[in-house]
Formats: sequence, structure tokens, C-alpha cells
Amino acid sequence: MDTHCYARVPDAPSLDIEDEITVAAWVKPAKRSSQKIIAKGDSKIADGYELSLLSTGKASFRINQQTSETYKINSTTQYPIDGTWIHIAATFKGTNMKIFINGVQNKSLTFAIPASVGPNTLPLVIGAAVDETSNFQGSIDEVSVYNYALQANEIYALASGSEEKNNTAARVRTENIQINNEGVLQYKTHVYPNPADNTLFVELTHAKKSIISITDMNGRLLHRMLATGENNEIAIDLGELNLEKGLYILCIQSSDSIRKTKFLKK
Repeated sequence: MDTHCYARVPDAPSLDIEDEITVAAWVKPAKRSSQKIIAKGDSKIADGYELSLLSTGKASFRINQQTSETYKINSTTQYPIDGTWIHIAATFKGTNMKIFINGVQNKSLTFAIPASVGPNTLPLVIGAAVDETSNFQGSIDEVSVYNYALQANEIYALASGSEEKNNTAARVRTENIQINNEGVLQYKTHVYPNPADNTLFVELTHAKKSIISITDMNGRLLHRMLATGENNEIAIDLGELNLEKGLYILCIQSSDSIRKTKFLKK
């Protein structure tokens, strides 16, 4: 979806999410202004939920905007306006609200009084407010709405799914980290040598089964293998893969974490 366009999704029971929610989208803003990404609610019309950008340069998520200014969260970092894609996601469950930038938790708030999202009969609008104002200036892609609060590792996987956008994303601490179901942990995935010639060694610091994969920068899968957890070091023969010189992404996925790092093939 590009500048000045927006989409309206008719009201449906599946969109009236009350108990917990996740909203997410890739955006490429063209300017700093007050503009909506996802809106099913309006401060002048009805409670609901919305994900938006503020004129201050921050991303924002709020619920029940007609009856209260309490349940909202703004990012601590500013969104880019230089043609860079950024992934924004937000979750709400009970008393807890979180916002994620490029797959990493940016801010979390805990409220004193539990709440549920107010249902309404409004359409869900992408790229504008429900009254067709506050139009988004730029591009929007891969919009997601879930009826539950995604875990941190699920948010990271969601933000890591588009290599085309990741190549230009203003990522915040997303490389060489581990994200588990309890939050975000800084973690260094040790691969060596880097740059690599014929053999790449991967150190595993846990005794869990993992899937190790290598993709090119366009997301094309080039290699996939299972690490049983019996060895803490895996050797990958790059010569057998016939990789050309260039940059590649190595991903280690276990039952509770996803880790990614880049390596250079000489």
C-alpha cells in the first residue's frame, strides 16, 4: 500500500478482539506527521485499537481511545523517513502493553487496572483513521492482527520474515541476540572464521535440538540441517554448497529461541 491509499475491512466478529491482541506491520514512512497504520476505533467515535505514527517521530499503540487516555504506549525511538522500512508491533494483555521495533521490545507498560479492548461496529482501516483522515504517507506492507499477545520470539520471527525489508531496516539490536519466551536477552552467536572460505564453524551453547539454516540476502534457502545438541560445535562445508562470494544469513532455531547472524563468504 503506497502514499494516499488506504484499505477498509468490513466489521466482523473476528476483528472485535477484546481480551488480548497483537497488531503489526512493516512501514516505510515518507514524512513525520500524525498518521494511522491500523485503526479500528476512534477517539471521537468508539473505543477500539489503533497503531499509528506521531508527529513527534514516535510509533504509538493505544486502546479504548474514546473513553480513556490511559491505555497507550509510545516508542522511545524515532521512526525513519529516509526510505527505510521499519517493523512495528504492539501487544496488549490484561494490564500489560508492549511495543516492538524491528522485532525487539522497545518499551513495556503495566497498568494498575486490567482492561479489555472495547468492541465496536467500525471497519478496520489500514493506512488511515476510520473517518478517512490522518492518511499514512509512505508505504505499508504485511499487516497482521492477532487475537492473542504474541511472545517476544514470535514477534522477532514476524519481523525477520522479510529479507528484502531487513536489508534496509534500521534494526535495533536484532543481530546476534537470543529472544526467548520470557523476553529479550542479548546473545552473541559465535560463528568463525568470518569472513569464511571453505568451512564455517558454529558454536552452540545449549544442549537442545536446533535447526540451522543458511539463506541468501533475498531469503532463498540454501542449506538446512538438524543439530541434535550432542555436539557444541558444528562445521558447515561451504565448498559443498557452492556459495558465491558475498553476504549470507545463518539462522539457529530451537524450541524457545531464534538467533540470526550474518557471515561473509570469501
